Amino acid sequence: MHVTVTLTEDLATELTRRASRERRAPEAYASQLLGEALQQLGQAESWQDRNRLRLIRKGMTDQLEAAERVELEQLQAELDRRLEASDDQLLDVLERMQEEVRRLPDPAQLAKP
Repeated sequence: MHVTVTLTEDLATELTRRASRERRAPEAYASQLLGEALQQLGQAESWQDRNRLRLIRKGMTDQLEAAERVELEQLQAELDRRLEASDDQLLDVLERMQEEVRRLPDPAQLAKP
C-alpha cells in the first residue's frame, strides 16, 4: 500500500540526514521508523490496558489509594479516547444494517398466497 505523508521541511531534512547516515533511502527509513513507532504504541496501549485491569481488580477487593484512583481515571479516559473512533465506525455499520432491514419486505406480506 502506498501512502503519501507531507512533512515539514525541518522534519524532512532530519529524516533525510538520518537515512543517509544509515545508508538507506529516506522512504525505506521512514517506513521502518513508522513501523517501530506503531509497535511501541501497541505495546504502550497493552501496558495501559494491563495496568487498568490490575487497578480495577484491586478496586474490587481493596480500597484504591488516591494516586491509584487518579491513575485509573486517566487510564479509563485514554481507553475512551482510543475506542471513540471504533464506536463511531460501529454506529455507522449499525445504521447501514438498520437501513437494509427497513428495505426488507414485510414478513406478513410474504406469508400471503
